[in-house]
Amino acid sequence: MSYAVLLDRAHQAAGGVVVGPGGYAYATQDLLAGGSPVDQPVTESVGVSCVRFGAAEPVVSEVFCRSLLAAHVDLLDDVLAQAIDDLGRRSSDGRPLLSRQLVQAGIADAGMLVDQVRGLLESGELSSGVRAMIFRRLVHGGRALLRLLGGASFLLDGPGGTLMAAEMVGVLYLSGGSA
Repeated sequence: MSYAVLLDRAHQAAGGVVVGPGGYAYATQDLLAGGSPVDQPVTESVGVSCVRFGAAEPVVSEVFCRSLLAAHVDLLDDVLAQAIDDLGRRSSDGRPLLSRQLVQAGIADAGMLVDQVRGLLESGELSSGVRAMIFRRLVHGGRALLRLLGGASFLLDGPGGTLMAAEMVGVLYLSGGSA
């Protein structure tokens, strides 16, 4: 399932379009109406639009934040599977890249991160500080996987654009709009 669809589902779980700090919202164009479009080539390339509604105090519910984090971890899990497949096919000096110790360590770290975050999301209520920390860890893990994939991760069919879009969405909603 695409990240754009998962993002829309997070909005729907919260009862409608969630507007973040500064009056900005990310979702698919189908879900957004009545706002001023904001040019965001990175997110638009994966089907996620940005609009600005009138400035209002943002109310970003925990259910929305949890859904956003779950979408991000599902995305990271998909990228992990792509990385394992890709690195198993690519070779250097006659050996699959996946057989290299540092690559295996990076893959293992990403797998543990996915499992840990899923466990945290299944636990009780998470404070905004914990949600922000989880988001930062997901961003770090995604960037590490993109480094393992190399330049191929930013090809049209690569996961780089989607991970960057998820990062931009998370910065707005999960970190109060600051990096």
